[in-house]
Amino acid sequence: MNSQRHIIPDHLYRIVYTVFLLIPFCLFLVCLFLAGCSSESSNHQTGSAKDSKSTKESSITVKESGSIADKKNVQSVTKNKEDHKAEKSESPELKIDEARELFEKLFTERIDGNASEDFDQISEKFMKLGSQKIISQLIIEMQSEQQIRREIASTFLSQLALDAKGAEEVLLKALEDESQFVRINSASTLSVLNSHIKETVSALIKLLSGDDKQVHMIAIIAFRNVADQAESAIPILIQLLQESDTEIKKEILNTLQVMKKLDSENLKTIQQLVDSDSEEQTIRDIAK
Repeated sequence: MNSQRHIIPDHLYRIVYTVFLLIPFCLFLVCLFLAGCSSESSNHQTGSAKDSKSTKESSITVKESGSIADKKNVQSVTKNKEDHKAEKSESPELKIDEARELFEKLFTERIDGNASEDFDQISEKFMKLGSQKIISQLIIEMQSEQQIRREIASTFLSQLALDAKGAEEVLLKALEDESQFVRINSASTLSVLNSHIKETVSALIKLLSGDDKQVHMIAIIAFRNVADQAESAIPILIQLLQESDTEIKKEILNTLQVMKKLDSENLKTIQQLVDSDSEEQTIRDIAK
C-alpha cells in the first residue's frame, strides 16, 4: 500500500505562522498589564498609609489643641473665681460693715471724752473708705436719737461737702435739730451743695443770733456759697459788724463784698463803722 504525503495548504500555513508570531506580543501585553495593576495596588496602599498617618496626626493635633483649650478654660475659670473672691472682699456690703464698725469706734472715743490721737487715726481710716461707702452710714447716724452720733455724722458730711449729695434730705431735716452744732454743719453743707437754699439761708440767719463765735464764723462764710439768694442776711451781718471783734469783722466784710447787693444806706453805715475802727487797717482796706 503506497503511503500518501499530506500537504498543508498555504493559507492554513500563513494563519499558523501569524498566530505563532502574535503569541510573544500578547504575552508582552499581558506582562505590561500585570505590572500596571501591581503599581496601582502599591500606590493605593501607600496612599492609604499616608491617609492613616495624616488621620492619626490630625487626631493628635486635635487632642493637643483640645488639651490647650481645656487648660485655658481651667485657667479662665480659676481667674474668674479669684476675681469673684476679690470682688466679694471689696463688696459694698463689706465696706458698709467696715464703715459701721469704724463709726462705732469714733462714737466710743467721743463718749469717753478723749480728744486723743486715736480719734484722728480712726477718722482718717473712715474717710479713706470713700464717700460712696460712708454716706449710707452717715445718713443712718444723722437719724439717731443720740445727739453725739448726729454731731459726729454732721461733721463728716460737712467735710465731704460736694460728695454729700445723697444726704440732702437728712441735712434739711437737721436744720431743725436741737443741737446747734448739727444745725450749723448741716446748713454749711447744704450751702456748698446749693440745695434747699431758702431753708439754708433762714437757718444760717438764726444761727447768727446766738453767741457762739465759731458758729458765727462758719455761718458768715457759708453765706458766700449762696450769696445771690442771701440778701435777707445783710441786716444782721451789718449788725454783727458793729458788735464783733476784728476777725469776725473781716469775714463779714468779705462776705458782703461777695453779695454785692448793698444799697447806699448800708454802704454808708459800713463806711462809718470802718472809719471809726482804729483796731485794724486791714478792715478799711477790705471795705474800699
